[in-house]
Amino acid sequence: MKKKLRFILTLLLLSLAFQTSAQSHKYTLGLELGGNRSCSYGNDLLRNNAAAITRTSGGVSFQLNLNSVFAIKTGLAYEQKGFTTPFWFGSYENIGTLKFLHTYLTVPVLVRATFGNKFRYFVNTGPYIGFALTHKYSFEEPGKADLENDINKEYKPLDYGFSLGAGISYPLNPRIDLSLEARNNLGLKNIANGINPFKPSEGFVYKTNSQTLLFGLSYKIGEL
Repeated sequence: MKKKLRFILTLLLLSLAFQTSAQSHKYTLGLELGGNRSCSYGNDLLRNNAAAITRTSGGVSFQLNLNSVFAIKTGLAYEQKGFTTPFWFGSYENIGTLKFLHTYLTVPVLVRATFGNKFRYFVNTGPYIGFALTHKYSFEEPGKADLENDINKEYKPLDYGFSLGAGISYPLNPRIDLSLEARNNLGLKNIANGINPFKPSEGFVYKTNSQTLLFGLSYKIGEL
């Protein structure tokens, strides 16, 4: 009986020690890099004609670990969003492609929950705000040079929305982790200045949406 009690006590102590070491550092600094697929929504024109584009995303992150499960995560990310649509003139359809591209510095504020032992599974969610660097559109016609124009006056300097992500991390050593995360950024703000570029007499609602796959490398500092 005493042997069984000692065995159970040893297992409990080892489990407690592991759980403490699983997230025993106060802060986590990270680098994230990946690609995103983005499109737009908000009106019939976008719903019927817009096609998604693929771009690169990346940035730095900072995480405050509250305990072995919960953390607050923020950072600064470079992100491009937009869509493409066929361009037609008169009876000549698809003579080229219009591409709308919006470049942002995005700051998320996420609540993160982490579970698991060797492999750590996590989910994070919360709001984000995007500061526009540029708004551009280009016209691409086969066999001709692309035409590009700034349209900063037609779009607002800020975007905001809601993020939801999930992923997995694996420790390379007690301080360095590798991670892979899938994240959806759903824009809630109409970023257009209210004018339909194809029908100026009509209003125009234009919101962003992007799905991002991020590879991360993080470094833990401090002690809980």
